Amino acid sequence: MMSRHEALPNGENTSRQPSKFEQILGKMPNFFEHMKKLRTEYGGSDDAEVAKNYMTRQNRELQAIYDLALPAGHDDWEVMRKVEDFNCTTKASFLASGQSSYFSEQIDKNGMSGLRLRDEDIEDAKYIAECFGKQINLSNDALDILYVTLPGTTEVNYATQAFPAVIFEDVFQCSATHELPFPPKVGEKEEVYWSRVLSQKISEKKDFPADKVLEAKTRGVRLAHNFCKGKNRIYLIPIEDIDGNKASFGDVAGLRDGMTTEANYDKILQNIPSFKQLADENYCPDVRSMYQNPNFTSEYGIAIYGKIQSDNLEYVEVDRSYDFMQKKALQAGLKDGDDLIL
Repeated sequence: MMSRHEALPNGENTSRQPSKFEQILGKMPNFFEHMKKLRTEYGGSDDAEVAKNYMTRQNRELQAIYDLALPAGHDDWEVMRKVEDFNCTTKASFLASGQSSYFSEQIDKNGMSGLRLRDEDIEDAKYIAECFGKQINLSNDALDILYVTLPGTTEVNYATQAFPAVIFEDVFQCSATHELPFPPKVGEKEEVYWSRVLSQKISEKKDFPADKVLEAKTRGVRLAHNFCKGKNRIYLIPIEDIDGNKASFGDVAGLRDGMTTEANYDKILQNIPSFKQLADENYCPDVRSMYQNPNFTSEYGIAIYGKIQSDNLEYVEVDRSYDFMQKKALQAGLKDGDDLIL
């Protein structure tokens, strides 16, 4: 390509102004500058490192196995046994964590660490809960805690839920048993259904602040929209990648309830074993033996503390339980607008 000051064929020189396209090119960063900018956006500070984008991979073999069970709307025992067998025979065994689609973009960019609600959603949830007379803690805790279990156990129950428990129970005022307060309509969008739920709960509470009804409903609609879209996922984390992380069966007092300070985290964690130590203490040298130990399959999950250092995250997609109900209703011959029998 001829430069701006190169001799023309007739021997004359030109000093023409750069074209608009060339001006645009001149303002664009080179590759190194571009990757440095990405690194900064993802929270990094080391100029020598390239931006991290995990871009989790779908495990198609496991997806096919889960798909056999999920259309029925529950985790079929025989199919879940196939998931267990897969996990015991694959080259690198996994732990599983069911997550809302709300977090998919965060996980693709940053991995399984630091999952957080957006500030606007935190404020919406707090506002509504306070109108019902409840104080909830949704602050960005300094300590990362991820709850996992063995694939083929309780992960489907968590993965098919629309909301985190605190929003389900303290914002939409629903039972911890995950029962719906009244039947949806066949064909009714999930976010519309939850808006109806909130409206009913507000009307049932006699001392709900009258001047906050419209604001609470508006915020509820926004929360429902943000959580009730896309497919949820079961994330698969190689066990070898979290062997060194501190771990416990269920919660440890002071680490999740906000009753301790950041300075005390390290002190508490010193007395907590790593995941590998936890397995050894329970005489579980391999993943097959973990499946035989109820501590590793409990509905309360295994708490994994600290950053998850894994570049090998995989996932399978699942519909939320609400979508299962809608599909089953149509299969049963119900029509749009009919009450969906729970």
